[in-house]
Amino acid sequence: MIQLLYLILVALAMGLALWRLLGIEEDDGLSSLFLYFGTGLAVFVLFSAVLGFLNLVNWMVYLAIALAMLALVHMKGRLSVSMPKIDRGWVIVLTLFALHLAVYLYGSFSYPWLEDDDPWVHASAVRYVSIYGTYIQPEHLPLHYLAPYPPFFDALLGVLFQVDGSSLQFTLKFFNALLVSLTIPLFYVWARKKLDGTSALWATGMLAALPSFMSHFVWAQTLAMLLTFPAFYFIERYLNEKDGSKKSLGILAVFLLASVMISQPSVAGIIFIMSCIYVFASNLPKALEKKLDLGEVLRHGAVLIGALALALLLFWGPMFLLYGQEKVFGQMGLSSSFVTEKNDDTSGGVVYGMSDFLDAPSSSKMDQPIGLGLFISLLCLIGLAGSALKLKAGENTSLHLLLTLGSYSA
Repeated sequence: MIQLLYLILVALAMGLALWRLLGIEEDDGLSSLFLYFGTGLAVFVLFSAVLGFLNLVNWMVYLAIALAMLALVHMKGRLSVSMPKIDRGWVIVLTLFALHLAVYLYGSFSYPWLEDDDPWVHASAVRYVSIYGTYIQPEHLPLHYLAPYPPFFDALLGVLFQVDGSSLQFTLKFFNALLVSLTIPLFYVWARKKLDGTSALWATGMLAALPSFMSHFVWAQTLAMLLTFPAFYFIERYLNEKDGSKKSLGILAVFLLASVMISQPSVAGIIFIMSCIYVFASNLPKALEKKLDLGEVLRHGAVLIGALALALLLFWGPMFLLYGQEKVFGQMGLSSSFVTEKNDDTSGGVVYGMSDFLDAPSSSKMDQPIGLGLFISLLCLIGLAGSALKLKAGENTSLHLLLTLGSYSA
């Protein structure tokens, strides 16, 4: 399939080239391969923010950029690739990925239609991008998921539809399911860096089995979630790196986090807050032991500020200038006075209780299934209780685990 080959080539080329240009050391096993792909998609999003204003959202432009980046790496003598090693953990994760993808593809193509609402509007936006090469739309064509709404999920699918325009429905369904399923190995890559190998494997299994983790519903949240775990990976490496590559890791952390923040509005806000908690919790044990370096704290905070600044510079700033505050907030279902006045929530008045978390119904919501399930809920409570007991015993490192686990649960 030409679309899939194109996506793999462009994403891997952009990601690999950026790693080589910044001098980042490879991770173990297949981790680097998946990280190249995730990094490449982030580069795609950041380039798209600029190319959209120039009517250059075109498959040939991205291919040219990817090849130019590889050529630059080759000129610097850094274009070397080694065969990744596949250990037992990766065999299990790849199996989970294949099963996850198979289930989501089966669900997506089990009926010959798109789901109501979002997927149809995304289809219109994808078609618009594929024809006009931009996400800027005229006033008389108010497509909800083009500017000033973050349009880069549709830009990606629009470029893939340019490559092979035989079926718009296939492009949306197949690549949405693929991107959702790719979050499984990308989560494992981050978990291996954060935890030990066995714990990372268990965590990945829990995520893959989680009833409320995503669906095959076509919407921009898919791309934002895929980019989230590479962003966390680079934040984790940056926080713990001691050698000369710390600056390069910080740059990649800024790029990945910024790409999340311009991919989908609600995920942008949630992940940015979680990233702040992540950095805070990472520094807290040293603060309690009075071993905290103020300069190091400022450098860690600079990654968050840099990501926010880049997101504002490339997308949110221009959107506010072009469309105005009222239009930007309105496109995301918010009032421009949401900071100072009480507004209706964005869930249509639905109020969730504890039963909605504990119970995982066999028939759930069309877009975002609910419920963790009783077993996983009990595991979360046991994990929090265990961390709290270690904290009480004076193990400051457990405070980090407690805060991070608590923030992810929230």
